[in-house]
Amino acid sequence: MTTELIASPDIQPIQIFASNGLDAVLEEITSKAKSVVADASTAKGRKIIASIAHQVARSKTYLDGLGKDLVADQKAEIKKVDSERKRMRDYLDNLKTEVRKPLADWEEVEEKRINGHKSKISQMELYASECSDLDSKELSHCISIIESVAISEDWEEFEAQAARTKEASLATLREALEKRNAYEAEQAELAQLRMEREQRERKEREERIAKEAADHARHQAELEKQDAIEEIKRAEREAKEAAERAERQAKEAAERAEREKREAVERERQRVEAEKRAAEEEQRLKEANKAHCRKINNAAKKAFIDRGFQEKAAQKIVELIARGSIPNISINY
Repeated sequence: MTTELIASPDIQPIQIFASNGLDAVLEEITSKAKSVVADASTAKGRKIIASIAHQVARSKTYLDGLGKDLVADQKAEIKKVDSERKRMRDYLDNLKTEVRKPLADWEEVEEKRINGHKSKISQMELYASECSDLDSKELSHCISIIESVAISEDWEEFEAQAARTKEASLATLREALEKRNAYEAEQAELAQLRMEREQRERKEREERIAKEAADHARHQAELEKQDAIEEIKRAEREAKEAAERAERQAKEAAERAEREKREAVERERQRVEAEKRAAEEEQRLKEANKAHCRKINNAAKKAFIDRGFQEKAAQKIVELIARGSIPNISINY
């Protein structure tokens, strides 16, 4: 196996690993790999970057194979060859990471962009699935939120999907609103009918009680006029108390229903706020952790610089330690 980044495919392993020739080969690979300029924002550029990074990996495998052959043939120099092989592998692994970084950066930005569009689409779908059981006022509010979502070229390749989701969500919510309006109108009509029936029954009851009291009074008047008068008063009092009691019970029932409704709405609001606070707290902790790690890493880099290291070298050392690439060395956060 050969690689386009190494000029001579007939180079001898002893010339590389046993004669201090590895630096020249690594410099040749580095020069050729970094001489290619590609734009990670284009498909062609990303393909070129991936190809160069792959050639660096192939160079590592090729040179490592030469080193293995040399170790097999020259047992006396195995320690030196293995050391050079490790240095070569580490160097080319780092070079591969450096060469591929523009592509990795582009992929990270692309993933965030796509996830952003998908999150907005999922939010519209969530409104349609979670708001269907709300009352008419809340449903109208949800519909206005979905209607306010602007579908334009800013959605990029998700524009058609976003438009379909918006249309489907509005159709679901509008159908739910129509059913809810009909239900609420029916409930209002039933409540009115119940109230009219209760008023009619109360009036009939009061009239019946009054009539019975009057009849009883006339009957008692024949026996004892005073008893008849007192009985009439008692009957009237009972009638009034019964009316007041019925009215009070109806009022208490209405107040209880309204209170239970408000409590249910408040519980839901508190639940939503609790979830929001939990999400905000989680994000705050993530950001705080990133800032803390960044502060520790910068302090470590400054310590290396203060001891004579170049800033770029100090940065690379800290990054390698932070990623766990240096055995037996770590950063305490």
